[in-house]
Amino acid sequence: MAATQLSKSEIIAHVAKAADVSKKKAANMLEALNDLAHRSGPKGLQATAHVFGRPAGPISPLKVLHDPVSGRVDAERVARYLNEPLTFIANALQRKYSTVAKTPAALSLQPRLFDFKRVIEVLEHVLGDAQSVRIWMNTPHPDLDGMTPRAVAESGNITVIRRMIDSALSGNLT
Repeated sequence: MAATQLSKSEIIAHVAKAADVSKKKAANMLEALNDLAHRSGPKGLQATAHVFGRPAGPISPLKVLHDPVSGRVDAERVARYLNEPLTFIANALQRKYSTVAKTPAALSLQPRLFDFKRVIEVLEHVLGDAQSVRIWMNTPHPDLDGMTPRAVAESGNITVIRRMIDSALSGNLT
């Protein structure tokens, strides 16, 4: 798809076809994202994005993902939120379990843990709760060649999931 401005009906048709859902369901999905962008306000996302012409805003940070002492994202807390063993997070971070277990909020882990944090925060904001985020993570996705986001993340590609989420928020549906 070219980087041209698409009409709302063109976006709905594209999403319906790509997700193999009805146009009505695609419209509802996009309206939910649009509502998220509208309710979130003008600050917070790295860049100003437009979904149906309205600026996307901040996603509230989930403090439960952070170490209370250092303030950094904590791998153990991310694992607990996702109801996954710490070995899942270690694999996703492509680090040894013992390293992650010893220092779960290490500075060296932060870039990839931030990807987890971003995915979790956006999904919880859109879907409403941790259980829905877990379900989404374990549901095959057409943009991931039918793989689950969990499997993609565990293979060390959490950045792919974060980019997919950010792309959807910005209205870039290619």
